[in-house]
Amino acid sequence: MIPVANPIDHPKIPEKPIILVGMMGAGKSCIGRLIAPKLGRIFIDSDHEIERRAAMQVPDIFAQHGEAYFRKQEYSTIAGLLHNPAYLLATGGGAFIAPKTRQLMQSKGLTIWLNADFSTLWDRLAGKKNRPLLNGPDPQMTLKKLLEERIPHYQKAHMMVKSEAIPKDDMANRVMAKILSFTENTSRSHPA
Repeated sequence: MIPVANPIDHPKIPEKPIILVGMMGAGKSCIGRLIAPKLGRIFIDSDHEIERRAAMQVPDIFAQHGEAYFRKQEYSTIAGLLHNPAYLLATGGGAFIAPKTRQLMQSKGLTIWLNADFSTLWDRLAGKKNRPLLNGPDPQMTLKKLLEERIPHYQKAHMMVKSEAIPKDDMANRVMAKILSFTENTSRSHPA
């Protein structure tokens, strides 16, 4: 059961879910776990929530039901999670690509693209078997193609933070600073 909290009481953070988007391996879950408590948020990984609801792992969902079925489950799971403004949500790499899911996230939350380049992603993902989309004959080429296809969609996020091979705490601080900067700039341009 996911705990439900009241929206955080921080004047610079909007009272809406914060949503990390980007490629698999960009660091969404890792960074999300680090910054959620600092922002007074509850961290949720949408893929883990899908697995909990389905009582099966994401690779098994893909294998038994296909990607289209998974994307429907992903949409309904994310839609349910976006009702709690106290959540900091890490989404799967393909969630922001689906127009309906992206529109929902853009309207209900604050979206942050963790933008990692190909070599960073490959260093983090090479040899991992828990990524269904990379389980083909040429995972490196598949990753490269997915990245190229997805960048134009990720660019629609409210903000972007470059995800690099730096210490996790430094990366978390970078994301926190971007969130605070974004909300401060929004407050200045839209006075109450």
